[in-house]
Amino acid sequence: MILGLPQLLLVTITLLIALKFALEYYSKDNRELPALSIANAQNIGTRKRQEDSFATIKDEDQVLAVVADGMGGFHSGKEASELVTKNFMEQFCRTYDINSVSQFLVNTVEDSNQKLQQRMEIEKIGTTLIAVLLKKDLLYWIAVGDSHLYLYRNQQLKQLNTDHIFAKKLQNSYQAGEISRYKMLNHPQRERLTSYLGQENLAEIDYSIDPIELQRGDRLVLCTDGVYDSISELELSQLLKQQKEDQIVAEEIIAKVMSKGQPKQDNATVVVLAKN
Repeated sequence: MILGLPQLLLVTITLLIALKFALEYYSKDNRELPALSIANAQNIGTRKRQEDSFATIKDEDQVLAVVADGMGGFHSGKEASELVTKNFMEQFCRTYDINSVSQFLVNTVEDSNQKLQQRMEIEKIGTTLIAVLLKKDLLYWIAVGDSHLYLYRNQQLKQLNTDHIFAKKLQNSYQAGEISRYKMLNHPQRERLTSYLGQENLAEIDYSIDPIELQRGDRLVLCTDGVYDSISELELSQLLKQQKEDQIVAEEIIAKVMSKGQPKQDNATVVVLAKN
């Protein structure tokens, strides 16, 4: 069938309208709001109680993920980690438009610490924290304690935060010639936390000065020490390298941890965020 001029014009106009809507859809939903997958996995290890907590939440253009490791040496480690993750979620929901992301993260850390301090009148309580907030393509993060945040990009794994442990001070003392290398490596309190939520005055807060722009294929890993104490960064990189669904990757990370059969395996928690 041969179309006449009016029919050709109608078909052309229809195609142009369809193309316009397709371009608007692509621009809005794929450029401004890139696809982001969220996955997690957890295991209690050999401990009697799960003291790790995690939570994720998202709205139109923001994603918040939090991992907290309640301190087993204190009473109510689980309650501490749950209090902090819950407070982050509540503050996120109450703040309709977060203009200064870094300030939001710092304020929420300080508010969480105050809430823990109120509980300190009853019992000693503390937790570590890793929190990331993604605002469109930009990554902001904050950390207290020794849980880890990794960025996996182009087959390279990089820890973004710094551990708040006594080993850092020992290393500084060694470099200053104040102690021997042997003492630096074998001090019985090397792994002692120097900063954590629950301190009367937070000794250190580590957070992003400038946001990191995420690239397609990036993976972020938030995890507790029950993960990185059991598997190496090389093993973690090999798992993240796989072209598998992120939920499968998260589960395989925890499976790898448990396969080590550590007699004192700590609680292990991992959250994986990936830009597709």
